[in-house]
Amino acid sequence: MKNLVLLKTGKIKNKNVFLIHAGNGEIQNYVLFSSYISPDISCWAIRADRFTNHTPVNRTIFMMAAKYIKIIKEVQPRGPYYIAGWCFGGIRAFEIARQLETIGEEVRFLAQFNSHVPILDDGKRLTMVENYSLLSLDMSKPKTMTRFTETSEKILINKWLQKEGLIWSQLDRIPYKRLWTTFIQMFGNDAKLFSLMKVIKEDVPLDRASAIPYYNNISLEKLIYYLAVMRTDANAQAFYVPKSKIKATTYYFAAAESLVNDRQEWNQYTLKNITFHNIRGNHFSIFHSEDVEDFAKLFNQELIKHFL
Repeated sequence: MKNLVLLKTGKIKNKNVFLIHAGNGEIQNYVLFSSYISPDISCWAIRADRFTNHTPVNRTIFMMAAKYIKIIKEVQPRGPYYIAGWCFGGIRAFEIARQLETIGEEVRFLAQFNSHVPILDDGKRLTMVENYSLLSLDMSKPKTMTRFTETSEKILINKWLQKEGLIWSQLDRIPYKRLWTTFIQMFGNDAKLFSLMKVIKEDVPLDRASAIPYYNNISLEKLIYYLAVMRTDANAQAFYVPKSKIKATTYYFAAAESLVNDRQEWNQYTLKNITFHNIRGNHFSIFHSEDVEDFAKLFNQELIKHFL
């Protein structure tokens, strides 16, 4: 199961917690975090699909959650389940819990780490799609998912190239599935690569840049890859609205230095009031060595209550 990574083996069989990847698709942030979790509990992480042709994918949060449930059930066929997720991962964790409950499974514990609530406002949805998915939203259909197409990707490539005065005369002849890999081959060693990378990075929001590994020294190939993952994720997030409330006991861990202002609004999607904790650090440092131990120990304290 290429999406599933065992971070830590617990001493007791079928004591599992599943940690869901954030917007960059990776799960490295959970490695140190999981080391502070009770030795009785196995910690599993689910990372995003590998984007082999560097092309963003049209998928929904509902689709992602359904796939991840199948992966979780390969490890643990029946509940109770214990699920958590950071940032966009908290959205997926919520939908995984909701779908599990819909099929009659028990989710005993759900935790979200600095996760924004679903977007209901069309203006905020427009901002998400344009700034994070790098797509143009059709405002005549603001609640209809904007799709990645051959046209949308060629428009984006042309925009970047035109800013650098570059011409790709064969662009219209490149098949969609080979578009981004060919772009990387064409311009990965171009004399203007440095300035082209600068142009591309101007379109990357600061919080997304902070989530991309080795961003300052990244190659064109890796940059396009992570943009494909993040664009896919942001587009799915922009149009996600839960179909029902969940019964699971839910905890929300908020980074004190970068509080999500709308975090309390998650209560409208739960049948029980959420327990909120403020933790030291910002959105990213909560998983760094100076902050992660206190955070993980508090998480573990709440988690083990529900295994008893």
